[in-house]
Amino acid sequence: MVNLKTSVAMCTYNGEKFLMEQLESIANQSQLPDELIICDDKSTDNTINIIKKFQEKAPFKVKFVINSKQLGSTKNFEKAIGLCSGDIIFLADQDDFWMIDKVEQIINYFDTHPEVALVFTNADITDGLLGDLGYSLWEAINFSLNEQAKLENSNQLEVLLKKNVVTGATAAFRTKYNETILPISQNWIHDGWIAIILAMEERIGFIDQSLIKYRQHSNNQIGALKQKVALKKLLVNRQVRVQNIIREETTIKDLIRHVDWEKMPVNKNNRDLMDDKLMHLELRRNLPTRFLPRSRIIWSNLQGYKKYSNGFSSILIDLLRF
Repeated sequence: MVNLKTSVAMCTYNGEKFLMEQLESIANQSQLPDELIICDDKSTDNTINIIKKFQEKAPFKVKFVINSKQLGSTKNFEKAIGLCSGDIIFLADQDDFWMIDKVEQIINYFDTHPEVALVFTNADITDGLLGDLGYSLWEAINFSLNEQAKLENSNQLEVLLKKNVVTGATAAFRTKYNETILPISQNWIHDGWIAIILAMEERIGFIDQSLIKYRQHSNNQIGALKQKVALKKLLVNRQVRVQNIIREETTIKDLIRHVDWEKMPVNKNNRDLMDDKLMHLELRRNLPTRFLPRSRIIWSNLQGYKKYSNGFSSILIDLLRF
């Protein structure tokens, strides 16, 4: 077995309510990490005192940094990742709870899959008191069996261009890819950026098991509530729809500028997929306001909606959001 040194990159901001429970779940792992890096984004509650108290008794090294100015979640994670010295970096939110064998199982996966750069897992969705809400994270984001098969069969970028199925709180990746990943675009959430870049090299693996409790509460930055497309969402006006598409176009353009295409070693089709995604978004952004011409364009581009958007729900949104 390879002796992989492990780091945990955690970002905190006003997390006093659930933070200690999360820290203790990391300290109680069957295989302890070698270090915990915590970057705090200028908390104003009791978060800093909680971390300092934990730091005194932690069974591993804890490096604690308080930012001199607020960075926001994405850039704060970028900073924490850059401070990690381990071979494997685990991403950690401040409000979840790790199953006792999370580190052990993920490290075992890396040991047996040396070609894999990133591993992610499922999670149990809970309320603020860690009460089970009766569904998993993968059910909440509709990470289907078909998409799982595509990830296993070298269609990883295609899956992630449609939607991000990699939740950072469940993920770990090899530090040697930091040079490829960093810096992270401010227009992205850190986990989506990391996952899609590594998917270009077809190096993502997953474990079909819940290894964290993913807590849902009023202060979640990004939650995982299970819900169907509501009529009020379908009827949002054209201006909002176009703004959402423009934001998505911006993220893809940031990615294209970041990637060193000459060094991308595996799939030369990656750039074509990126360009096709942009063309699909441009088509959606420029749909006619009149229903009949709009519907004709939509029905003639069903494959694009299936491949690069959310299929039938995106079709309904584009048909009705005017």
